[in-house]
Amino acid sequence: SQHHEMAWKLSKGTYPRAKLSLGAKAMTAGRWEEARGFLQEALHVKPHLTEAWYCCGVCALKLDKESEALADFRRVVSFDADHYQGWASLGNLFARSNQKREALFAYREACRLRDQGSFWQNAAYLSAELGFHEEAVFRCTRAIQLGEPVHPGTVGLLSQAVAKNSKASDGTGSRRLLSKVRDLLKLCCKCEPHQRQHWANALYIERQCGTKGEAVRCTRGHLEAIQQSTNWKSNSAALDDLSEAAAQFVEAQLELEGASPEELRATARLIQQLVHEATEKLAASPGCEALRMIQSRLRRHMDDD
Repeated sequence: SQHHEMAWKLSKGTYPRAKLSLGAKAMTAGRWEEARGFLQEALHVKPHLTEAWYCCGVCALKLDKESEALADFRRVVSFDADHYQGWASLGNLFARSNQKREALFAYREACRLRDQGSFWQNAAYLSAELGFHEEAVFRCTRAIQLGEPVHPGTVGLLSQAVAKNSKASDGTGSRRLLSKVRDLLKLCCKCEPHQRQHWANALYIERQCGTKGEAVRCTRGHLEAIQQSTNWKSNSAALDDLSEAAAQFVEAQLELEGASPEELRATARLIQQLVHEATEKLAASPGCEALRMIQSRLRRHMDDD
């Protein structure tokens, strides 16, 4: 540090690399205010140092100076339009201030420059919010391909939009979007089988504009997700969720024309197993009682047949 200070002094304030080095060391030590000061001194001498502007923006964010960070990152992309980190940082800041269109533009640029899952995920959510539904599906799919889990909220927005459009119109555009969103939901459920909200979104679509057979598949997936992702055997609230999902699964199967006796017997065995496991610690809970009622409902239906 002393050498850099001396270099700056000997250059009479014309050697920006000295201040850049001091700024880098201060950032490493977490001295954000000091680092930003060093960087700004370097930029005063040489204002086109793109990385220095970017680091200034990072320091400003660490200091909760978002307006200054925004100005710094704007400088970054004005000097280097291919700076993906600058665009991504702008997207984050615009999104925080609810400037959705500006944020989406920034994330689109980040995606163009860097095939990173989180960029595609953020762009997908904003696309869905702004009504660019097919773009949102495309960006969700790419995020998954890059190993980035899709946020259930994004697919939830798409599911609601599809259901609304399908009811309002019988056009080919609505059917095409429905097909794409259904395929996306299947992919989400396959990649994250224990993510309950994905199954809930898929079930919503099938109930609104799908088939009874797909509804059965989704209710079963939702039930299994709760089984695998919660401590329903010892937590009464989780057991309540499980019993509700079990009821949805059984009702969907009973509504399905052509359900075979063997399929119903398999469902009965599943419900019996759930009751047995729930009884061990939560026998007197409402959730366990609900499972018993489901078991009785299914048994009566099978006896009638």
